Amino acid sequence: MILTHQAKGDNTAQFFLASPTDRNTSYLISPAIKDPEIGDHFEIAISSFKHRASLSLPSDKLPGGPGVSASTSLMHDRCGIRSASGVFKLKRVWTKSVSPNDFTELFAGYFTFNLKYGAMYKPLWTSQKYKWGFWAVRARTGDDGKEVGLHPMLPVSVCANVGTHPVVTTD
Repeated sequence: MILTHQAKGDNTAQFFLASPTDRNTSYLISPAIKDPEIGDHFEIAISSFKHRASLSLPSDKLPGGPGVSASTSLMHDRCGIRSASGVFKLKRVWTKSVSPNDFTELFAGYFTFNLKYGAMYKPLWTSQKYKWGFWAVRARTGDDGKEVGLHPMLPVSVCANVGTHPVVTTD
């Protein structure tokens, strides 16, 4: 059922978990987490991973099992955001072999993200809090058999402000 829902479109959150041996940043995007003034989605960094021999999730009826926990923050600094932080937890709860070299997996997870806005936001927007338990599957595959989903992001840094337009470079 999750695979069917995932294949229908862009209404699901997606996350990319980088390999521990590469320099890419793990991140999450969700259509539900948007800048209230601009309307674009926040790119949320997932970092400081810790492997846990036993990981329990809030309101979780599943037995504890191995998993990872990490912290969340904004991927890039944004004007008007005073603070952004939270947690990300994930554990594999089920696998099924579908061929000798392939299997299907189901993951359970938990995510929080808290934003505090500065004075440049309307008084209505002082803070936002997100808290979700979720089920996750690996990215869907295209006709070529490769995963279709998020990919590593190029690092972006704002170097200087020229007039009202920042100069952005990619590393």
